[in-house]
Amino acid sequence: MVERVIVRGIGTLSFVGVIIFFIVGIPAIAVYLGLAGIAFWVFSLGWQKRYESVLEEPPEGFQPTGEVYNNPGGSSSKVAVYFRGIRRVYVKSQD
Repeated sequence: MVERVIVRGIGTLSFVGVIIFFIVGIPAIAVYLGLAGIAFWVFSLGWQKRYESVLEEPPEGFQPTGEVYNNPGGSSSKVAVYFRGIRRVYVKSQD
């Protein structure tokens, strides 16, 4: 789960930047970095659940994107990405 650590690390660095820019006296950048840090941390909250739920078959109505990745949830298997609207799901790849 190296990816999750990287995302949380970037969020933490954003919070360090908040402190630095408030000390320097540039609150606009500090607020921006604070919001970015919050966004990175919120994104990482459901990381394990989101990436470990790999389906055997795509749900009805979902179309393939053509993307095939190593599963970021930790297993060594490949996953194909399917979508419907903005919703994406991971399906065990046949490759």
